Amino acid sequence: VAERTPRVLVGGPGSEWPALRRWGDSSYLEERLGVLDSVYHNTAPTFVWENPDREMGVRLGVGARAPHTLRDAVPARDLFSGITSCANASGSAVEYLYSTLQLPPSLAGDAPISGMGLAEHHPVARGVQTNLWLGGCGSTAHPHFDVSHNFHVQVVGRKTFELWPPWARLHMYPFAHPADRQSMIGDVVDNATAFANSGGQVYLPTPVVVKLAPGEMLYIPPFWAHRVTAGQSLTASVSIWWDSPEGDWFNAACRVGLPPGLMRSQPGSQHRIESLVLYVHALAKALGAQDGASARDLVRHYLYDDRYSLIEADLRCKDVPMNWQDVCSPGAKHAQPPSLSPPNWPGRDVANEASSDAWAHYAQQVIRALGPEGTTAQTDAPPGKVMASGSPSHRNTTIEHYVAVRRTLLIDYMEHVAGYAVGVARVCAFFRVCGGLHLPEEK
Repeated sequence: VAERTPRVLVGGPGSEWPALRRWGDSSYLEERLGVLDSVYHNTAPTFVWENPDREMGVRLGVGARAPHTLRDAVPARDLFSGITSCANASGSAVEYLYSTLQLPPSLAGDAPISGMGLAEHHPVARGVQTNLWLGGCGSTAHPHFDVSHNFHVQVVGRKTFELWPPWARLHMYPFAHPADRQSMIGDVVDNATAFANSGGQVYLPTPVVVKLAPGEMLYIPPFWAHRVTAGQSLTASVSIWWDSPEGDWFNAACRVGLPPGLMRSQPGSQHRIESLVLYVHALAKALGAQDGASARDLVRHYLYDDRYSLIEADLRCKDVPMNWQDVCSPGAKHAQPPSLSPPNWPGRDVANEASSDAWAHYAQQVIRALGPEGTTAQTDAPPGKVMASGSPSHRNTTIEHYVAVRRTLLIDYMEHVAGYAVGVARVCAFFRVCGGLHLPEEK
C-alpha cells in the first residue's frame, strides 16, 4: 500500500472465505439477496458511470456517449437469469447487466474482512466500505479511477483488469462533467469527428493486465485507472474500499481560499479574467517548480488538450466573450490586482507587498496542500521529499505516483476555480483562449 503499486495476493485471507464454497450456487444468492436496489442494463457491454448532477450536466446538458439504464427493485433471480440469457444470446438480442451494492448483512458472514489484517497493518484506514459486484456476459466497467484504496477479491468466475498508472495519458473527462474520472477513449473518441480532430492519435496506452481467479485478491492503488471485464458466466466479487490521504488533498487545497483579486472582482469583468489568468499561471508555475513540467505545458497539454479538445463542440469552447480577446491576446498588458491582505492567513502581513507576490503565495499554499509534504491530512505515504519524475537517481513508481496525483488534483482545482470565476459554461472557452494558449512566458 505504501508503495502505491498494484499487487495480486494468492492464498491470502480471501482464499479461505466461505463465499468461495457458497456463492457459486445462484439459488443461495437469490435467497439471501431477495430484491436488488439497482441493476444496470445496456445494449453494449461497456458501462460508463455518470452523475447527472455534476454542473456541466445540469447547465450544458452533456453526458457520456454510452449511456445505460438503471432499474430498481429487481429480483436477484431476474439478474441471474438475465446473465445466463445474455451469455447464450447473439446480435441485437443481447442485453448486458450488472449490479453493485454494499455487501448486505445476509452475506457478510461469508466474506469476513475482520480477519484480513487491514486495520492492524494500516491504522490510518478510515471510511471503510465493502461492496458486492455481480455481473457476467463480458460486461465491462469503462476505464476510470477511484480516489480510495481498493482491495478486490474474486469469489465466483473470473475477471480481467487492465490497469494504468496516474501518469498515463487517458484523456479523462473534465472535473465538472457527469463522467469525470473516466476516460473519453472508447466513449467520445469512438465518434469519427472527434477522432479526426485528434489527428487519429488517441489510443489507450498499453495497460498492465491482471486475470483474477476465485480466491485471489488484487490491490488497486488510489488514482490508478482500471477497466474491468467480467467473464461470460456469473461473476461475483467483493471490493473493500477505504479512504486514502490523496482523497483529502483536493478539499485541503480548497480550504486555502481564493486570492482577493478573484474574490473581490465583479463577475464577467475584465479584472476578474485578468485575475484568473494570473492565478492559473501562478498555480502551474508553482507546480512546475517541483515536478519539472513547465507552466505552459501543464495548462495547454495536461489540462486543455487532454480534457477539453475532444469535446469542444459539446462544451461551447469557441463561445468567447469579446472582451476576453483584449485580456488574452499575445502581448496583452495584464493589470495587477489590488494589494489586499489575504483573509485568514496567520503569521503573515502582505498588505504592503506587491500583489504579484500574493498570487505566488496563494499558489504555494495550494501546492503544499496537494501532496504528502505540508498537508494537514494524515498520510501513509513513505517519508521523504517528492522529487521530479524522471530524476535519474531517484526515479521510482512511488515518486511518480505522487507527482502525477498532485498534477491531476491541481488540474481539478484549476477547473474548479475557473468555474467559480467565469461560470462552468465558459470554463472550456477560458482555457482554450486564456488558459492554455497565451499564458505569460516563463522567465
